[in-house]
Amino acid sequence: MSNHNKILRVFQLIGLLRTGPPRTLSSLSSTLGSTERTVYRYLDLLKELGLSLRRDRKGLYYLDGGLDEKASPTFSPEEMRYLQELVLTSGKYNKLRDAVMHKLYVHSDMKVQSDLLSRAHLGKIVQDLGRAIQERKQVVLKKYHSANSNAIADRLVEPVKLTPNLQRVLCFEPSTGQNKFFNIERITEVKITPKKFKFEKQHKYTQPDVFGFSDNGKSYEVDLGMTLRACVLLREEYPMASAFIKSTRGPMGYRFHAYVHDLRPVVRFIMGLLPEVEVGGGAELKQTLQNALHDHLKGG
Repeated sequence: MSNHNKILRVFQLIGLLRTGPPRTLSSLSSTLGSTERTVYRYLDLLKELGLSLRRDRKGLYYLDGGLDEKASPTFSPEEMRYLQELVLTSGKYNKLRDAVMHKLYVHSDMKVQSDLLSRAHLGKIVQDLGRAIQERKQVVLKKYHSANSNAIADRLVEPVKLTPNLQRVLCFEPSTGQNKFFNIERITEVKITPKKFKFEKQHKYTQPDVFGFSDNGKSYEVDLGMTLRACVLLREEYPMASAFIKSTRGPMGYRFHAYVHDLRPVVRFIMGLLPEVEVGGGAELKQTLQNALHDHLKGG
């Protein structure tokens, strides 16, 4: 794991221990998407930083009163700028990054990009989803903007789990009977209903692909050659794709190779950046792209 992701995990852990009820090691591990051994190391780090980490008789962890009075850490301007740079490298749409940047802005004289501050409401969306998961209550994702159906509608769901980077939430949707990932950015508001989960036995968490789609029993190979500009845009829009990008000696300069569960976001990405993206492999992708181009030209 990269250093900036470790830092964001620690910030997330602090938030969980400060704002929520006391938690078990297993619960912290599940929420953070880390092993219990890794969470142990993070807890030791919090102690070294001077935070009042406590553990009750039931073995539940929590923070008592925040920082110890004798160990209130302060940051120099150089340290603040360094921390800002680390956080900003976590990806363009990382919700936890936005929250951290907002706190850095409040506690320092640094100017933070206005677009980050304007997205502060996303923090409440994440918080409401987390509470609904903990209380096992159904929610309505108000005015969800679906890129696949090209529609805006309310979606009644049972939230199952937030992805570690807080970009998406896995939910079971009763109307379709499917577990789906929903993009946090596309949710206008979360309304927690008084109704408890009714379909908990059908909840199934699977690791999403780099484009945020859950395992539907299908897998497609994607092999793309990309220019530097296409590479940067892919990383910004889909940060999880970074692990599958390598520099090459070819004319494009970069190669993305991965297996995905849905080809639609891949095709949209390619069509938006032609001719800066070349398809090097994946029979299904080539055919799907050819059909999309034909329909586009026919419609144009």
